[in-house]
Amino acid sequence: MHPARVRRAGVWGAAAAAFLLVLLARWQVAIPGHVRLTPDSVQKLGPGLPIPISVRAEPPGVLDVGGGTGGTTRLPLSLAAQRPGVARLEMNLFGWMPLRPVTVEVVPRVEVVPGGQAVGVMVQARGVLVVDYAPVPLDGGGTAEPARQAGLKPGDLITRINGEPVDSDAEAVRLIDRAGRQGEPVEVEVRRGDQVLTRRIEPVYNRDQQRFAIGIWVRDRVAGVGTLTFYHPGTGRYAALGHVVADPETQVPLPVGDGQILPARITAIEPSRRGDPGEKIGVVPPGATALGTIDRNTPVGIAGRLLAEPRPGPVRHPVPVATVGEVHPGPAQILTVLDGEEPRAFQVEIQRVTGAGDGRDLVIRVTDPELLARTGGIVQGMSGSPILQDGRLVGAVTHVFVNDATRGYGVLAERMLEAANLTGPAAAPTAQGGLPVPDDARAVSPGARSGPAAGAAPTATAVEEPARNGLVITPGPGSLKGSRLPGFSPHPASGPEPPAWRENGPWPHKLPGPGEGFP
Repeated sequence: MHPARVRRAGVWGAAAAAFLLVLLARWQVAIPGHVRLTPDSVQKLGPGLPIPISVRAEPPGVLDVGGGTGGTTRLPLSLAAQRPGVARLEMNLFGWMPLRPVTVEVVPRVEVVPGGQAVGVMVQARGVLVVDYAPVPLDGGGTAEPARQAGLKPGDLITRINGEPVDSDAEAVRLIDRAGRQGEPVEVEVRRGDQVLTRRIEPVYNRDQQRFAIGIWVRDRVAGVGTLTFYHPGTGRYAALGHVVADPETQVPLPVGDGQILPARITAIEPSRRGDPGEKIGVVPPGATALGTIDRNTPVGIAGRLLAEPRPGPVRHPVPVATVGEVHPGPAQILTVLDGEEPRAFQVEIQRVTGAGDGRDLVIRVTDPELLARTGGIVQGMSGSPILQDGRLVGAVTHVFVNDATRGYGVLAERMLEAANLTGPAAAPTAQGGLPVPDDARAVSPGARSGPAAGAAPTATAVEEPARNGLVITPGPGSLKGSRLPGFSPHPASGPEPPAWRENGPWPHKLPGPGEGFP
């Protein structure tokens, strides 16, 4: 063969190989590793290209792929669920180029009641969180920072002091002071990310406070106003917020030791403006009864069990929860409260379905004229507002684009369903049926659990000094009667969308004034 032809053949062969490699790489990235379907749903997988692909689904009977359980077909693949179960989908482009396998989970269709009600969220941490250093003044001048010198850092979660569990800031103060008076060091066990560390610290006497201290500010709880996303009437399980509850200073997610949601009343709204997200102003009405417990704090929101049925919203009957394949760009609605306690429906548009996770599965835009006029778009306190489309619950509001508050992100409802333990047997109705209302549902009263009286300005606790402005938390569960609550904000979005306004926290806030309970 002529050398020129050989070279041309080599070039064409290399180009074809490069094309196949690029195609394979793009497919490996684009194909999800896990797909969830319901028995009555169909989902397309892959782009619409006239490329032959061989497919095999095991075990048979769970999944129908293009009219059967396998063989050679064309893109995109049409996946139709047949019965509950888990199937493994193996694929080869052109019959010989393997793609990564896909696990397809077929789950029963779950129906929930959409929420939209404003709720006060109060989370008591399992331990106390170090939020900052607080130098201890010395008699001869100067200061000491024993905790800093021992290696404690803001964001560390103190779980034990000298072997004793620590459940509150008051308990931490007591144990440190007791050790100091006995002339002993304290052994502090902390959780830092996935690590559990122990630090030995010598307390220093603070004559101003007349107690021993180690030089830290700690926080044991956090609260705010958010929105109930849905509840399951058969089990009483619920989900809310759509994003994790984290400490506003350190951004460390709080492990739940105890917590409650309570009905909240929206008394005013500060509209969003470009670069400045607005917020709902809410209070927990006097005599309010705890609405539910909190037992999970996850990246897609909080979950727990209701103690009483919420105030009815615009949608009073159960609706199916959509899978990602059933969500599409187009008109939708959100349910949220603007005045008082009654949620209403407002028009939005789903602009994109990304399925990206991290609370950014959906890009939404507010289109309702009344909502735009009242709020300017998405505001703090809308976190968790349910999104409905085609008669299904598809997601919840999670983020706001700070430079364009009419737009934001949402999380898929099926992710919140999983966080609430409602994707398996837990979604089956309880034996007694209906929403449980235990005897221990109680009225909110001042002084319940730990924390200041209602109306007092809640603060972070300095282990050695009075609380200072700017480090603020809520009182403990049951002690917020009538106190002002800030909105748990949809997180300011970052990345390819408009940049975030706030650089050191997911919930924009301001310093408290006299008598205000929240930043």
